[in-house]
Amino acid sequence: MRALLFAAMIALPLLASSTSASAQQRGKKPLKIAVIAVEISGDGAPELRQVMQGYIKSGLRSTGARVIGLEQTLRHLKSKPELIGCTSSACLERIEEITSSKQFVRARITANGTNYELQLQLFDSKTEGGALRTIDESCDVCTVSELGELLAKSSKKLLLPEEAQLYSVRISTNPSGARITIDGANAGSSPLDTTLSLGLHSVSASLGGLRDAQSNIVVKSSSDLQPFALALSPIAIVQSAPDKGAVDYGLWKWGAALGSGGLLVLGGVLISRDGPIESMGQRTGEERDTFTVGIASVSGGLLLGAVAGWMFYRERKSPQTANSLSLKLSADGAMGAYQLQF
Repeated sequence: MRALLFAAMIALPLLASSTSASAQQRGKKPLKIAVIAVEISGDGAPELRQVMQGYIKSGLRSTGARVIGLEQTLRHLKSKPELIGCTSSACLERIEEITSSKQFVRARITANGTNYELQLQLFDSKTEGGALRTIDESCDVCTVSELGELLAKSSKKLLLPEEAQLYSVRISTNPSGARITIDGANAGSSPLDTTLSLGLHSVSASLGGLRDAQSNIVVKSSSDLQPFALALSPIAIVQSAPDKGAVDYGLWKWGAALGSGGLLVLGGVLISRDGPIESMGQRTGEERDTFTVGIASVSGGLLLGAVAGWMFYRERKSPQTANSLSLKLSADGAMGAYQLQF
């Protein structure tokens, strides 16, 4: 019973703390942002402003923020026209009181045919002397839909912390068509256009018949497309060709040498035993005739020894290493063969 009470005393504060934290998290209000201006200049169509407002709201809301669109902001400021488009701290404090917004977004779009320049700025009433963050982008030969997607993406980026933002990169290989792996995950084939977070990434490329390429790339904070290139090197297959004049008698030379030694020993024994036969230290009157055979055995041993010596000499003087190398190089899927002579 005491153990149960002790466990309950420990668990209750932890449960209360967890419940309180969950309640605080549920009660945490999302950031409220007001769009205070969408300015169109150049030769953009009049309806462009209305269309772009929707993309801005969509991009801001994707971060979880509560967004007051431009039209709603203008309705709030209808009785205060002097506040419309004003970004000074004094103006923003008054807009904050009226709309209950903590931050404010202004967009500027300059159109030149199908080329667009856009600028997004984030403000709050507490910061003096300019915007909290400014994002400048360009879209060349773009449709209205492509411009809107860029605007929504930039609006989202405006609210995200620097380390959470994604930046456009292009990874190419020589030759192209290689399989690209980024941070251990398959990303597609080269040339590859993708987005990566800020900082260091490991990139590798592989293509049949070529040696894999690997590199560490550093993605920087930039609105421009950041290019990275990897080169795959050819694989060299080295094959050695033995010299045609090389001699190797193998076990034959050792057999000849051992046979020579055996015949010489046998011949010496036969020659030494030639003559009268003795028994118990006395001659029996009989004689052995082994001299001729002994001489023949010694002669055969000497001849076989000469053959063995010739074999050893020939092997020693003949080339023992290859005198050519064959190289097969693979590049761009094609094989090329080359031979080096020495």
